[in-house]
Amino acid sequence: MLCCQVYFKNSVLIMNRYNPLLFLNAIFIFSAQTASAQLVWKTTQQHFQASNTQGVVNANFQFANVGTFPVRILNIRTNCGCTAGRPNKDLFLPGETGSISVAFNIENRMGPQEKKIVVKTDNPSSDATLWLRGEVIEGMEINPLVLRWKPEEKGVVKKATLNVPKDFIGPVELSVIEGDSSIFQTDMVKFGNGRKFEIRVVPTPAAEGQRATVRLSRPGSSLADVLLYLVGPK
Repeated sequence: MLCCQVYFKNSVLIMNRYNPLLFLNAIFIFSAQTASAQLVWKTTQQHFQASNTQGVVNANFQFANVGTFPVRILNIRTNCGCTAGRPNKDLFLPGETGSISVAFNIENRMGPQEKKIVVKTDNPSSDATLWLRGEVIEGMEINPLVLRWKPEEKGVVKKATLNVPKDFIGPVELSVIEGDSSIFQTDMVKFGNGRKFEIRVVPTPAAEGQRATVRLSRPGSSLADVLLYLVGPK
C-alpha cells in the first residue's frame, strides 16, 4: 500500500508520495479553505470633489470577513506616491469588520483624478482593487490668515482679502465659530469683478487679550471652508 503525507506550507500543497484518493481529498480541503476566506466590501469606488487648497483628500473603504477562516492583509499598493493606504489592523477573524484608510495628497493638482489601490491578502479570493476618483478645482484663499493687534492698535481696522475661483457662483457666508462674536466687529465687501472679498475687522474694548475664529464658507458647497484667526490687543 502506498504511504503518502499531504500537508500545506504557506498555502502550497506538498505531497511526499502520490496517492490519487488522498490527493483529491487534499485538493477539496484546500479549495474549501480558499472559498471560505472572503472579504466583502461595502464599496470599491469612492468619488470626491475638493479644492486645491485642501491639501489632502481622505477616504475610508469598509469591509467584512464573511468567511469561516481568518484573512490577513499582506500589503497595500497604489499607482502613485501621492496616495497611501493603511488598514486599521492586519488580521481579521470570521465575522469581523475592518477598513482601509486612504490619503491622497492633492497639492499642485487640478482637474480629474483617478487613483488605484490594490489590497493583497493571504488568500487570493480576498484581494481587492479599490478606486478613488474625483476632481480637484480651484478653491478659496485668504491672506493673511491671522489678524493680530498690538496694544497701541486698539480700535484700528485691519483687513484680509479672500480670493474666490473664477467660476464662483453665489454668496460667501461669514460666521464666528470660536470666541465671542460681539467683541470683534466684522464686515465684508466684494470687489475685483466679484472674485475678491475684503474682510474688515475692528476689535472692541472687550477684545483685549481675546481670540476668535471666523469661518468663510460657500453655502451648499462641499468645498473646504476658509478660516481667519483674530487675536485682540494685549
